[in-house]
Amino acid sequence: MRPIQRLILIASLLMAPHCFAQELDLILRGGSVIDGSGSAAVKTDIGITGDRIVFVGSSAGKHAKRVID
Repeated sequence: MRPIQRLILIASLLMAPHCFAQELDLILRGGSVIDGSGSAAVKTDIGITGDRIVFVGSSAGKHAKRVID
């Protein structure tokens, strides 16, 4: 498993309870995420509620007050 995949999996598991919020405050779509390991950047989405990142991955089916593409 590549480091970025591991990072996304760990983040998803830690933030799973927050993923079920009805509406996010912000979705950042199609950004380049760099994990600091030296691996290439990965294009993905990030969801934010309050001051927390609540998911990293596909934002399909999720809604937010604000979306930055």
